[in-house]
Amino acid sequence: MITLPPKQEAALIAYIVFQNHCDMKTCRKTIAEAIKQHGKPITKIVYRGHKKKDSRIRTSTPFFSVSPDKELGFMFVEHDFSTEKDIPIGHLFKLHLKRVPILDTRDIQYTLSKDVIDEIRKILGSTPIDKARPTYTFDEFLPRLKKTLHELVFEHAGIELLVLNGGTFYTDASMSEEGYVSKKQPEGYTLHEAWYSFL
Repeated sequence: MITLPPKQEAALIAYIVFQNHCDMKTCRKTIAEAIKQHGKPITKIVYRGHKKKDSRIRTSTPFFSVSPDKELGFMFVEHDFSTEKDIPIGHLFKLHLKRVPILDTRDIQYTLSKDVIDEIRKILGSTPIDKARPTYTFDEFLPRLKKTLHELVFEHAGIELLVLNGGTFYTDASMSEEGYVSKKQPEGYTLHEAWYSFL
């Protein structure tokens, strides 16, 4: 298990539990620093789902999340529920990571120490937290934080890997041409395959 400094642990918890409150400039940048400092380089096939309008993984974010579980990745592919059939219309990415730094959210020792709680307060500020209505302040939500975090990381969501952004996507294993190989699937979604590396 990895023990993160309070500021990094707080940012990771804010991302997992209060995702909309984890901004790009500070919170997500802090997580990227944690990936650089504590992440391990892996070579692995992982998956990520997107909405219909997002046909590429944004390179402007400090990191992006993936899962080695194809079904979990597919859960995030946009579906059209307007007909009787559930039609996947978004995008599924199959990524071949090549020695890319990642942080597995299940490898973190979540201490929820006083320093971590104070850092979470700084991240959230006075913004109300919307968790299935009604809204809460952080202090009102605090008694449920440990249980919610455990459910999201270890029970419901499956394995979530945070991948450092800034590498390059390639069309094949030779990594000589940048881009994705995209193919419309009979079910309705588009599968994008790429090899991702910092080489």
